[in-house]
Amino acid sequence: MGSGAISDVIIATVRMATPLLIVALAELYSERAGMTNIGLDGIMAFGALVGFLVCYWTGNPFLGVLCAAFGGVLINMIYAFCTVTLCADQIVYGMAINILAPALASFIYRVTFGVSSTLAQATLMKTVAIPGLKDIPLLGELLFNQTPMVYFAYFLVIVTAIFFKRTKAGLNYRAVGEYPKAAETMKLEEAGLVERRRNEDNKRVVNVFLTEKGRAAEKECVNPRRQAAEAWCVGLTEEEKEQFSGLLSKLNASMEELLAKNESEWANGEIPFERGCPGRGRGGGGPRGAHGPDGNHGPRGPRPGNGRFREHRREDWQGDWQF
Repeated sequence: MGSGAISDVIIATVRMATPLLIVALAELYSERAGMTNIGLDGIMAFGALVGFLVCYWTGNPFLGVLCAAFGGVLINMIYAFCTVTLCADQIVYGMAINILAPALASFIYRVTFGVSSTLAQATLMKTVAIPGLKDIPLLGELLFNQTPMVYFAYFLVIVTAIFFKRTKAGLNYRAVGEYPKAAETMKLEEAGLVERRRNEDNKRVVNVFLTEKGRAAEKECVNPRRQAAEAWCVGLTEEEKEQFSGLLSKLNASMEELLAKNESEWANGEIPFERGCPGRGRGGGGPRGAHGPDGNHGPRGPRPGNGRFREHRREDWQGDWQF
């Protein structure tokens, strides 16, 4: 293979890698916004079909590129609706797009052109050489004698780098994806609920404080449990509040210990005794397998009136300890 053939292969490689570069940049915007879209292959397949059909019928490759982008957006609206509106899993629906879109594109192509060993051909973009840059040794012919789409990809790389690193809008865009809660404070600041103050010791740190309006809004949105706790303590002194808090803590610890013990007995097959009083026909006061005064079996025996064994559930014994 001669040097000319090698050069042609490298030039074709750059040209064919351009769609992948553009899609990768698009996914970069998606990732920075906090979305993971793995359905890129499906979007590319359907967009390529739409662009090819438009270019085939009109003979205008630039119009085909615009329609291809519109087709990709259209098929991606399924993913957007399911993940954003319905809050579905992003990975699952990305895989669904990868399965649906290529199959749909293949079906439409076969319906349009039929099944044939000869592929349909559309009008291609012509290469545009950039004067001066084309004459650079090695790189000139490789990078600057390409189609307009390749130059557009170069432009997108530069614009994307500047947008994310050097612009306020780009930093806000990244903040939404990396830490949404921090981005939400911007709306609170616009509403006058919080204010930002730069840290005197570290200028890169910004502290967020509630304003008077924010404190009033916090009181209006107080947790119902906190409201109930405050209602219980109305009229109590600080000492009485401490005693009441200690009593509740002891009750909570006792309940947790009791539930843990019962769960352990349940896991080991040691089912607690059935509720009831001795001698009332339920056998609950005696040991397992014992008979009550009226001859009925205990917890493991049949209940009066039916011959079925009663399977004890956790709710049966847990209800005795509800206050």
